Order: sequence, then structure tokens, then C-alpha cells
Amino acid sequence: LVTGLENLAAGTVAAHLSNDRRTPAQGIVRARVTDLDGVLLRHEQWPLTIPAGTSAHAGTINVQPELKSHGPSALLVWVDFSESELSALPPAPSTLVLFARPKTFALRPAGLGVTVTPHDENSFLVTVRAAQPALWVWLDTGELTTRFSDNYRCLHPDDVWQVIATPASPVPLAEFQRHLALRDLQSTYA
Repeated sequence: LVTGLENLAAGTVAAHLSNDRRTPAQGIVRARVTDLDGVLLRHEQWPLTIPAGTSAHAGTINVQPELKSHGPSALLVWVDFSESELSALPPAPSTLVLFARPKTFALRPAGLGVTVTPHDENSFLVTVRAAQPALWVWLDTGELTTRFSDNYRCLHPDDVWQVIATPASPVPLAEFQRHLALRDLQSTYA
């Protein structure tokens, strides 16, 4: 689990990593600083090994220049941790760190895209991508009762989000697709 703590006065983000497994985690911490359109303003990465069952400060990102040029309401900091290619675990989602309340952001439509494929007899693999930063994306199937393996995520344009969706009763793929809707924070503004 990666977390980030913003310090507006200092213009920094302190990244922290928690490893609740019984084995050490070794990989790369990555920080991407973007504007609201997803334009990359800064990219940093560094190796990190964290012992089993511990939490540690993973590094500090200085974003003073970006805060000065863009302001706190137009800056997004994405922090993630990826283990080596040999790991059987899926990559952890990006953690989004903000310097202002989201209601002050001039968000644009994220250009959310979705593909749905059968996963097993009664579930579907839903893959979501965003053309622009998408804050707090969720899946909705209206009156079709569905259990999602994950259902609340901020998406950087480089991120791919895969969710297993299991309707309460079996339905054909086409019917599931008709019910499926993507929502995000920007879509609630209308």
C-alpha cells in the first residue's frame, strides 16, 4: 500500500509504503506529477526494498516549481509502487495526492473507455482506461445487482483498471454491457 502526505507550505509529497506480507517487497516507487489534462510535468522513480510486516517512508517528492507555475488546484501527484517483473502480484493502483479540495478543480471529461469480456460462467472482466485524469471512477449497473471486485479508483491516463463483475443472476454479455455505466467525479458536476 502506497500513501502520500502533501505539505503545501513546503511544496512536497512524502510517500510511505506499507508491506503487510511475510516477505520483503522490492521494487520501484514512481511519482508522476501532472496537470488536470494529464500532461506530465515531472517524473521521478527510485528503487526501494521494504522488510516484511513494516511501513516506511519511501521518499519525498519536491513539487514547488509545479505548484508555483500551475497552482494547487491544477496539480495532481500520482504515486505507485511496482514490484519486479518476476512478481506474481498485480501492480498496485496509483495513489492520488492533492494540494487542494477537488471541488476547486476545473475537471474536464476524462474520456473513459471500457471493454467487457467474459471471465467465467457468471462474471465479466471489465477493463477501464481514461484519456485524461479521472478522479474517483466507479462502475454502476443500475437495477442489475452486481458485485465488483473493486469499485472506486482514480485513474491516470497511463493506468489500466481491471475489475471482475459478477451479476447476482447470470446474464448474457450484451445485457450486462447495456446496464454498465462508468461514473467519475466530473460526471457529478452536471
